[in-house]
Amino acid sequence: MGESSHCPTVLITVSCAQGLVTGTGLVDIQDGFGFEYDFATHGHHRWMLVTASNNVRTKVDTGILAVAGVFQRLRARINADATLVTATIDDVASANSISTNIPTVQRERLPQ
Repeated sequence: MGESSHCPTVLITVSCAQGLVTGTGLVDIQDGFGFEYDFATHGHHRWMLVTASNNVRTKVDTGILAVAGVFQRLRARINADATLVTATIDDVASANSISTNIPTVQRERLPQ
């Protein structure tokens, strides 16, 4: 499964959940996968790739900078076995992937 999202970045706290998720707004997702940018929490200006299963989260640094005032194409993909989530941002591969806390139950799809 793969989804594309365009999230505006203005170098403030941003959460951009995508795919099949529960949880909304700027709170951590409960089940699903997506992206997060939060300088106050992480201390850098890079996107984080996030997975969550049953309220347990894994967050890794993508190594890719959020760019103020620019729409960036965020894409997270979960493999067919639901064992690995990878990401690209503006067609650049993330430095890290996630193999833990990948949701195993189907959830609603967020509107795009």
